[in-house]
Amino acid sequence: MKIPTLKGIVASGGLILTLCSFQAHAQQYVTIPDPGFRYALKLSFPTCFNAKDELDITCANVKNATHFNCSGFRIQSIEGIQYLENLRSLDASYNFISTLPSPLPSTLRILVLQDNQLTSLPNLPNLELLNISSNFICDLPPSSIAMYLYTNDNFCVDFTYQVDCGSNEVKFYTKTPLKPDDSYTWNFGDPNSSKNTSTESNPTHLYTGST
Repeated sequence: MKIPTLKGIVASGGLILTLCSFQAHAQQYVTIPDPGFRYALKLSFPTCFNAKDELDITCANVKNATHFNCSGFRIQSIEGIQYLENLRSLDASYNFISTLPSPLPSTLRILVLQDNQLTSLPNLPNLELLNISSNFICDLPPSSIAMYLYTNDNFCVDFTYQVDCGSNEVKFYTKTPLKPDDSYTWNFGDPNSSKNTSTESNPTHLYTGST
């Protein structure tokens, strides 16, 4: 709703001109795209949502929140976490999150992301504790290495390869160390080959077509 306000201006000759301006007082609402994350937010901040399930980002409870737990809500995205601008601790473990929005609140000090589907992280320079156990992260940005870092059972799937110019033979080198009871299974994407798969750690494959 826009509420008119009046302002008086003294012009030359002492004539007072009255100008009418409008000042917006409308609350700002945003849609939280992930239904699981939206549900978790509604449980913690029920008065900060309108009838359309939109979040009021000017709501004091949201702006002043310092801790938030959305563990186990089958969340794929925490887009909207940036509106908790004073957040210090976030537990989003046991979900299906594959990427993080950037930037996260600069006040964040504790971040628990155990058992998700993350393959990378943005820069997180202010963390004191980071738990990314049971994800798929190969490398951490230097600024994301916290004082307390937990990476147990973090399975990194990565490899490099080498091919000589003019050759159809490709040598693959794994960068994923095996854990007990694990094994390698390669699929070279060469369906015309009789040896399109391999269980070797560093296999060589001769492609049937041009590389």
